[in-house]
Parts: sequence; C-alpha cells; structure tokens
Amino acid sequence: VPTVTSTFTSRGIRFASFTMDITPPCGLSLDGYPYCWGDNGADELVPLGIPSGQNAITPHPISADLDLKSISLANIGGCGLRMDGAAVCWGRNVFGANGNGNASLQLESMAPVSGGLSFVEIQRGPSTTCGTTKTGQSYCWGDGRVGQVGAANYYKNYATKPVLVDGGITFHSYALGSSHACALD
Repeated sequence: VPTVTSTFTSRGIRFASFTMDITPPCGLSLDGYPYCWGDNGADELVPLGIPSGQNAITPHPISADLDLKSISLANIGGCGLRMDGAAVCWGRNVFGANGNGNASLQLESMAPVSGGLSFVEIQRGPSTTCGTTKTGQSYCWGDGRVGQVGAANYYKNYATKPVLVDGGITFHSYALGSSHACALD
C-alpha cells in the first residue's frame, strides 16, 4: 500500500499522489478524484473535459463520478484504477495502449479496459500498459513489436486488449518505456 502524502493547492484540494510524464501533471485527491492541469497544446487534456486550445491553469477535475485509487500517465494518455479494481484508460490509443479493443491514434475519452479484470496496480507507458490483477496475474496490452507486452504470441504485433504475461510471474511494479518493459516480482 503506498504511503499517502498530501499537499494543498490554492483551491484547497488535498492530493494523495501526483503523476506526470511528458504530459501535463495530474493528481489524485484524498477523496479519489483525479485532477489535471497545465499545457493543452496537443489537446492531450481534451478527453478529460478541457476544451481544445485551452490550457488548464488550475487543477481541473477529470470526472466527478470517478472514484480512483491510482492514476498513471505517459505521453498523451493515462490510466486509472477505480476503487473496485476496474481499469479505465484515455488519451491517444497508440498501438492499443488504452486496452479497449481497438488501436487508434485518435484522442479517446476515458473508457473501461476490456476483459472485466480487477486490478490492484496499473502502469501506463508511452505505447504499452501493464497491470497486476487481484488474483496475482500480470497483464499487458499495447505495443508488443519488440516484446514489451511480454507474451510470445504478440511479439512483432500489438495487443488491443489485456493479455496474460508469459511465465506466470506476479509483478508488483512496472517501468515502461517506448521499447521495453521492466517489472519487479
């Protein structure tokens, strides 16, 4: 269980965690609501409800009906875990990294990850996403062209839905790059 640290913004929001990559930063409030702010020049915040061409100069709530326990961002996309373990992803769906069954370079709104799996952890990379289920199984989806998905059947291809990582290892932490995946067991 991650240690909860908190801070305050000028709007009085208490954050449990922050995440950022090359996208604008986002934070998860102590109440489980995600907020993002910053540059929207590439419309990366549009799927989160911020109008095209408009920057978010203060923390902007992504969606008032979500109760997330974690959030992970990379490039122009992100994923979150709901309190019940369901995963949701949004943003540019490069090689199927949103896990919703299709691959598109279009910016996509927040949607459930296919398969009905219940996760305890999720990590979004530039074009691959991985997570560990409540049953201890590790799944990845997205770009597998050089093996990032971790499943031999998807080598030199991509997975638009979660696929079980070969080897039966339960991973507890992921670090995903544009052409690699690393994890701790």
